[in-house]
Amino acid sequence: KITIVTKGDSGETIETPIVLKGKVNLPITFQGPALHMTDGLDIGTLEAGQEHSFHLNCRVNGDPSREIAILDYEPKQLLAKIEKQSRAGNYRLSITVPPDCPLLIFNSSKQGFVKVGDPNDEHFSNWLPIHGVVVPPSK
Repeated sequence: KITIVTKGDSGETIETPIVLKGKVNLPITFQGPALHMTDGLDIGTLEAGQEHSFHLNCRVNGDPSREIAILDYEPKQLLAKIEKQSRAGNYRLSITVPPDCPLLIFNSSKQGFVKVGDPNDEHFSNWLPIHGVVVPPSK
């Protein structure tokens, strides 16, 4: 809320309160059927021994000519890759659980994530939370 104070024709003070509303537009957004609006990507419980891949659309908002990359991710036993698509500003983010992945638990106490952004501008980025468990193969 801001208040604009001006002087009227006869010198009286006029105060006009204005309420501003808005929302923050994220520089990068993630889209896909497996995504939860607030929790990110929940891969569930996976059995090691075979490869599991999850693919998402990653979109640059604002300047579509900006190049983005994977800046960081956890846990490091996962594989993360991003590829530019034909439409400017669109990328395909792939998160893979390799077949030789050890026991992993990444949830609310030890959260997994992928950080995607412009390597030349640390403020132009976004985090994708990842939750899940990888268990040893059953016999």
